[in-house]
Amino acid sequence: YLPEERGLHKKMTLEEVIVFFAELKGARRSQILSDIDPWLKRMSLAEYRNRKVEELSKGMQQKLQFVTTMIHKPKLIILDELFSGLDPINIELIKNILLEEKRRGTTILFSTHVMEQAEKLCDFICLINKGQKVLDGRIAEIKTRFGTDTIQVEMEGDGAFAANIPGVESFTEFNNYIELKLGDNADTQMILKKLSEKVKISRFEIVEPSLYNIFIDVARVDPTELNAGEVTNE
Repeated sequence: YLPEERGLHKKMTLEEVIVFFAELKGARRSQILSDIDPWLKRMSLAEYRNRKVEELSKGMQQKLQFVTTMIHKPKLIILDELFSGLDPINIELIKNILLEEKRRGTTILFSTHVMEQAEKLCDFICLINKGQKVLDGRIAEIKTRFGTDTIQVEMEGDGAFAANIPGVESFTEFNNYIELKLGDNADTQMILKKLSEKVKISRFEIVEPSLYNIFIDVARVDPTELNAGEVTNE
């Protein structure tokens, strides 16, 4: 289990912390010591092996906490806001490790507020709003249920004006693209024409709605309606 808050002993060295937590899980000390080196090298922590935890940055502490979670080879992993404090390179590194574990058959429970992370890593999701489950199921099935009334557009320039184009119900801006949710009978060709008049478009694609926008939709609906399967894409 990896908690959201740090659960490390600050006066211990990295090696001492790893051994301590692994032994709590029943791992043999000899096996732990043989497994430490590969883990520390992969996480770029090898040179800090004999440093105290309190000397590490927030990101390094999070990587160490991840190692303590993984080193005893658990069959069930629970991760709470795993990527807190990590830069993009380390996020990708840990994502790849999790995908390897997934292929090995490890069960992973992943809690996050970042919908894009859940979308990339998870097969089955449960969305919670105000302490109540509002939606659950396989991601592919949920996206099919909510239809394909969404357009993603990559462009050069400010696309905020797209929110005011007729037929566009909602507008969401991401790092390198915008996402438009369309109303009934929206004219995609007209929307493309309006966009191209003001910005240079590199991609215009009708796609499944993102998990982010699905959550926004269901968060506005009474949970009893969602559980009864009465929510539509309207």
